[in-house]
Amino acid sequence: MTTTRAAYRLVLTSGCVLAGVCVIWATSLPPLRRYRDPLTGLWFRGMIWSLNVKLVVEGEAAIPGCLQVANHISWLDILVLGAAGSKRFVAKAEIRSWPVIGFLAAATGTLFLPRGSHQSSQAANLVGERLVAGESVLVFPEGTTSNGDTTGQFY
Repeated sequence: MTTTRAAYRLVLTSGCVLAGVCVIWATSLPPLRRYRDPLTGLWFRGMIWSLNVKLVVEGEAAIPGCLQVANHISWLDILVLGAAGSKRFVAKAEIRSWPVIGFLAAATGTLFLPRGSHQSSQAANLVGERLVAGESVLVFPEGTTSNGDTTGQFY
C-alpha cells in the first residue's frame, strides 16, 4: 500500500470514528434514540468500507433473540460482525475504560463483564435479559484473540 493510499484510509477511518461519536451523541436525545441501532449498523458498514474490507454474508440472518458464538481472531471481527447484523457484544470490563473505543462500545450496548471474578451467574443474567428482550448477543468465549488455528480456554 502506498503512503498516499494509507493516508487516505487513515483519514476515512478517522472520519468514520468521528461520525460514530456524533451518531452516539445525536441518538442520545430522546426523539432520536430509536435510530441508534440502525445507525450503528450503518456505522459498522462505514468502518469496514473505510478499511477497504469487502463484506460477503452467506446463509440466513440470525433470528432476533439468539445467542451467537464466535472465535475472536482480531479487532476487525467486531466491525465485520457488527456490519453483518450482530446487535450486542460481550466484552471484558476493561474495554469500557479505553479511550473512544470504550465510549463507542458502551453506547452501542456492549455488555461488559469482569474477567476472573467468578460472577458467571451475573453474566448469564445480563445476557439472558438481552435475549429475552429480543436482542441477539454475540460472545467470544475464548476471551482473547488468536490466529484461529486452535481453540483456547473458554471463559
